[in-house]
Amino acid sequence: MADILCIEHLNGGYDTPIFQDFSLRIPQGGRLVTLLGPNGSGKSTLLKFLYRQLPYRGNIWVDGINLSSLRQRELARHLCLVPQNGRIDYDFTVGEAVRMASFSPDDTRTALQLCHLEGKEQTSVQELSGGEFQRTLIARALAQASPLMLLDEPVSSLDIAQQIGMMRLFKRLAHEGKTLVCVLHDLLLAQVYSDEVVLIQKGKLVSQGKPEVVLTPEHLSQVYGVETQELADSSGRLRLLCPRW
Repeated sequence: MADILCIEHLNGGYDTPIFQDFSLRIPQGGRLVTLLGPNGSGKSTLLKFLYRQLPYRGNIWVDGINLSSLRQRELARHLCLVPQNGRIDYDFTVGEAVRMASFSPDDTRTALQLCHLEGKEQTSVQELSGGEFQRTLIARALAQASPLMLLDEPVSSLDIAQQIGMMRLFKRLAHEGKTLVCVLHDLLLAQVYSDEVVLIQKGKLVSQGKPEVVLTPEHLSQVYGVETQELADSSGRLRLLCPRW
């Protein structure tokens, strides 16, 4: 099976490179892939490499095409980004902000509906609550209709109900064929909604695979330095690890 994302021998970072000879493959086919790791491990930096916001050495292929060969408009057809602490600097309406990222009016309407923003289309982005603004950023990325979606802590500013709603949306998009690479800090959300987890530490790949394979007491102790305990729901079928407080 071909890869929708292939990273080989990646080197780069800021003044001191975080990544040195880092490689990662994500196969074709819809899935929700969660990037986990402590602060400073390189999760957000990795997304910036993929969206060409930071220079790097090595090779990155998206859907079989080398990232370095794509112009910015071509890049937008292959992947989209919801940045951490995203901004919209001008007084656009929600509808305008989403339409600017879209290649099709149908994609704009679908994105607004999926993010429950139909009634906010004429509202200025400067009048939105934090949660509404975050959903606008997500809708703007969805409107690009690209097969690979990068999400940097997309639910951190949402309340609990909105977090669940967005994670369910991401899971639905994955089942419909989109690949989502999502930076999270919440271990419970990662375990419940991820199809695959990539655990990194100081720019190195610790483990990649299904949540129950990657998120083990041993790995979490190694990466986070914390002990964990297992929780089960009332049926006993769903078992999750959480920190031992």
